Amino acid sequence: MTCSTRSRRPATTIPRRTSGASSRRSSINSADDLVNPPELGLMDRLMPRVRRGRYVLIPQSDATRGHLTHSYPALWKQHLEAFLASLPPVE
Repeated sequence: MTCSTRSRRPATTIPRRTSGASSRRSSINSADDLVNPPELGLMDRLMPRVRRGRYVLIPQSDATRGHLTHSYPALWKQHLEAFLASLPPVE
């Protein structure tokens, strides 16, 4: 069994600005994530390829839990709310 994080090649799966005019993408990561470490610079290189893409890096703190920070919505809730508020109304 292969770990999906290791076998995934993000540079090949992110389209180059081909998404629809109204679509938006958001990515949130924590600075202490050891599975997807921001030090690799992947998001800094890849997010400019995503039309209306937004990348949020949550600073490391006593509250963050590395890769498990995704399980603590209090740490990223405001970023998700801002993202959802930026979406056009559903028709």
